[in-house]
Amino acid sequence: MANIKSAQKKARKDVRKSSANKVYIGKIDKIVNTARKVGYTPQSPELNAAYSLIDKASKRKIISKQKAARLKSSIS
Repeated sequence: MANIKSAQKKARKDVRKSSANKVYIGKIDKIVNTARKVGYTPQSPELNAAYSLIDKASKRKIISKQKAARLKSSIS
């Protein structure tokens, strides 16, 4: 355990953030699998929702830009 007060606070914050990120990544996995099952159609709502969620996760640095590009490429 950390001895410095700021390090203890950071450890508490990290627990909260990592649990929130796991939920977000779970949503991404679910919607990407749905988009893959539906198949590629340019204006499908599943594809648009998947792209939107992937872009938001990349913007919030939950996933890297490269992983976002790979996911988007794999479903299109």
